[in-house]
Amino acid sequence: LVRKGQPLFTLYSQELVSAQEEYLLAVKANVQIQDSPLREVRHQTTQMVQSAHDRLRLWTMTDKQIDELTRRGKPQTYVTISSPVTGYVIDKKAFKGTLVKPEMTLYAIADLSTVWVKAEVFEYEMPFVQVGQQGILTLADYPGETFQGKITFIYPYLNQEARTNTVRLVFKNPKLRLKPDMYGTV
Repeated sequence: LVRKGQPLFTLYSQELVSAQEEYLLAVKANVQIQDSPLREVRHQTTQMVQSAHDRLRLWTMTDKQIDELTRRGKPQTYVTISSPVTGYVIDKKAFKGTLVKPEMTLYAIADLSTVWVKAEVFEYEMPFVQVGQQGILTLADYPGETFQGKITFIYPYLNQEARTNTVRLVFKNPKLRLKPDMYGTV
């Protein structure tokens, strides 16, 4: 379990250091230009600061980290990346010394208080299935227990080999007993 704002890992990136330097230069220019009689120039430097700030936010730096950067006046070579949400880590690829690239997903964090269940319905049963219907889930992990959910989506294609149609149901999971990748019967 991780909470929103909890540190996940530290990252060194030359591009992030450059983005911090760009932000600091924009802040410095904005301070120096405030006495300019040209309103357009003041407006442009304010926009430069905002643009550089937004770029740091895209790097997932928090406003608190950006404020600290402004106070410090120099870039931080290692930046702590914090969780943007509260949830459970369901996949982690960030380890000490790992080389990361922009397209990589380092953490997958999920809110498991509500889960999706994909059910395969035989083709000949599809006329009896519709969005909004209730579904009952049974699992070998919890013999004798049932979980109630609701059909929220019917996929618009057929699995040609199995002759089934996928249906998505949503189940409330307040006690977190339903886990990703469990198998059951709906």
